Amino acid sequence: MSRQNDQLYNAPAALEAFDAATFADSAESRLGTNGFLGAGDLAYFEETLRKHAPVLGAPGSATEGTLVDLGCGRGALGRYLAERLGVNLVGIDTSNVALDQAREVKTSVRVRWLSCDFADTQLESGSAAYIVSLDGIHMATDPRAMLREVARIAMPGAPLIFTVCVPRFRQGALDWQNGLRDHSFKVLEYLEVSEAWHAWLRKKHERRLHSATELGQRLEEREAAQAIEASKAMLAGEPPFFTTQRRFRITARRE
Repeated sequence: MSRQNDQLYNAPAALEAFDAATFADSAESRLGTNGFLGAGDLAYFEETLRKHAPVLGAPGSATEGTLVDLGCGRGALGRYLAERLGVNLVGIDTSNVALDQAREVKTSVRVRWLSCDFADTQLESGSAAYIVSLDGIHMATDPRAMLREVARIAMPGAPLIFTVCVPRFRQGALDWQNGLRDHSFKVLEYLEVSEAWHAWLRKKHERRLHSATELGQRLEEREAAQAIEASKAMLAGEPPFFTTQRRFRITARRE
């Protein structure tokens, strides 16, 4: 899993810059994240976390609270939210490449970057005042064990906001609504955001194909070929494979 996730953060810098230019005015481009943030997502995350924040203790106290970002990647979303909320940050990921990149970025808040399984974070019980995950939580090896761990580290009342991809047809896939309820979370929102996500994916990969000559000028020949082949594979099929994946934004609160 770690090696697979490392590949997400080993892309050539020129390719990442090319893709970012596809959405130059977007939230993910401004933050420097390679995840998908829809219109209004940043404001929603911040406002919802503030609205449902548990009662915290004084700075330095045992109940001060921390924002935990599961599948943090380079840490862009977690850093942004922690700085806006003025709280400590713990970023957790299985990719050491991503965590090394996260450590290179300065932040005004106290932060820890941890490489560990989502089901065994080693964090103190009841230490998380806020928990977020941008398309990372569904990568858990055992989603139910992960939910048990998230419930353990969450303060009573702590909000949890995450996005998750769900195959349209898959036997045995976790029912996230019931899974959250089974682990002491109250579901506040369960919103499908597939349409905007599909449009984002399609635009990114179609631009690569339409600008193959420009890509070839920016990248090494092998890198350009790999990028083009990846985009062809993403767009192949009728309908394309990625449209078989549904994406949800889910908000819950630890009871």
